[in-house]
Amino acid sequence: EIVGPDLTAEWLYADQYCYVKNSGETLCKLKGSLTVTNLGSMKAKKSVTRYYLSNDAVLDPGDTILKESKIGKIKAGKSKTINFRYKFSGNISGKYLIAVLDIFENFGETDEKNNITIYGPVY
Repeated sequence: EIVGPDLTAEWLYADQYCYVKNSGETLCKLKGSLTVTNLGSMKAKKSVTRYYLSNDAVLDPGDTILKESKIGKIKAGKSKTINFRYKFSGNISGKYLIAVLDIFENFGETDEKNNITIYGPVY
């Protein structure tokens, strides 16, 4: 058995709400929630999650960084629900929302390949 923390996540939902201003500009709010779980046998230290908007379900250099959020410590075998909020000018229907856990690699994990979770397409 490998000893250490291991973060992974799963999107619970992501919904887009849009409206048109008097000026004709479309504004949208994206609201979502994901559960971050420490599958490891040790506590995961504080970390940062980065969110991207993508045209497809693959994280690549062309994806747009939306924001970052801090996540507190997570005990071994425990989970936290993280809420996501972001405002856009324009509709993002058909795009994908990608979350990358521990973006700055603040600590070593037993599995570094399960830190990306994808939701989409958004409608």
